[in-house]
Amino acid sequence: MTAIVEDMPIVKLDGSPGLLATYRLGPLIDSGKLPDLTSEMDKLRVTPGGDYDLEAITALFRDYSFLASAYLLEPCWETWSKDSTAGMYGLGRPVLPRCIASPLVKAADM
Repeated sequence: MTAIVEDMPIVKLDGSPGLLATYRLGPLIDSGKLPDLTSEMDKLRVTPGGDYDLEAITALFRDYSFLASAYLLEPCWETWSKDSTAGMYGLGRPVLPRCIASPLVKAADM
C-alpha cells in the first residue's frame, strides 16, 4: 500500500507525475494490485497480545482516508483537468472497493 500512496499524488516528491496526474489510480486499484489488508491490522500491537500501536493505526487511517478520497474523486479530477472552462466536475466513482473500505473501517474501530 505504501508504494501506491507514494505514487498517488498529481505531482510526486521527485517532481514526476503521479497516478492521479495520469488517471491511473482507479484502474490500478480495480486491477487487484492493492490487497485487502484488513486481517493484517490485528498484528499492529505494541507487544504480542498487548495494546494496539495507535500511531501506526492512525497513520493507516490517514493513508486509507486519502486513498478513499482519491479513488472516489479521480473521475471528477479527470473531467475538470481535461476542460476546466466547462465548470463541470462530473461524477465520482459510486463504490469504494473492499480493499480500501474494509481496512478504513477496521482502523476507525480500533
